Amino acid sequence: MNGNNNYRNTNYQNPNYQNYQNNNYQDSGYQDAGYQDGGYQDAGYQDGGYQDDDFAKAGTNVSANANIVISARNIHKTFGKGETAQVVLDGANLDIAEGSFVSLMGESGSGKSTLLYLIGGLDRNFTGDIYVSGQNISNLSDSKLSEIRCKSMGFVFQFYNLAANLTVEDNILLPLEMSGRRVSDYREKYKEILEITGLENKVKSYPSQLSGGQQQRVAIARAVLGEPEIILADEPTGNLDAASGAEIMELFLRLNKERGVTILQVTHSAECASYSNRIVTLKNRVIVG
Repeated sequence: MNGNNNYRNTNYQNPNYQNYQNNNYQDSGYQDAGYQDGGYQDAGYQDGGYQDDDFAKAGTNVSANANIVISARNIHKTFGKGETAQVVLDGANLDIAEGSFVSLMGESGSGKSTLLYLIGGLDRNFTGDIYVSGQNISNLSDSKLSEIRCKSMGFVFQFYNLAANLTVEDNILLPLEMSGRRVSDYREKYKEILEITGLENKVKSYPSQLSGGQQQRVAIARAVLGEPEIILADEPTGNLDAASGAEIMELFLRLNKERGVTILQVTHSAECASYSNRIVTLKNRVIVG
């Protein structure tokens, strides 16, 4: 990081990194009959894959032998109350297998981004159950959920969410600093990520000196440096031209194939969705394919 401490003073408010400073991480203690030793043990979920009739439901059409890293079950989400209440999700189900690249599609306002934010633990006001890497995040404390977001998930948003007063290098390393991890432990990984994202010659540049595609590459580098199992991407090419968007999709494809990162992206673009190995659609407030 730069010798100055500008990153300490930044107004970086991306919800991914809130609560990272809390070191009082405690085990959630979720020990009911269905959840023990970090994995679901009931008849419906064994050896990392659902084994019951839920596979017949839309959104859960994955191999029975797959290791499920994301599972959303019977998700209901409403905005507002009373006469102005708007039901966005009404019993949505979705399973994501480890190592897959999944595109979530649907019309504008269908609830795609809402479901992504629920899976990422960025919005906790819903009913249903969401499992990430075997843990039901619906019941976790804020500190435990922050720990999971820090260690297991990387987030990529449409508008990059870079700190304008930090260099490329400082933006990429920011999550490590905020989570209390030693940057020196990630130097080799950092160099590898720079090579993958093509940012070797941009580390001392500021976001304002970069193109939109380059800024999104910084956001992706930041998301994957901590070696998350999962990348959640919300319209990652929505603010880019076609050429830059294709470059970002090629980068995602490389991360998925070479590093085994599970990717769930929300997109309205059929071209972007074509890079994934599975497409699911939100329609009428549920997953229909």
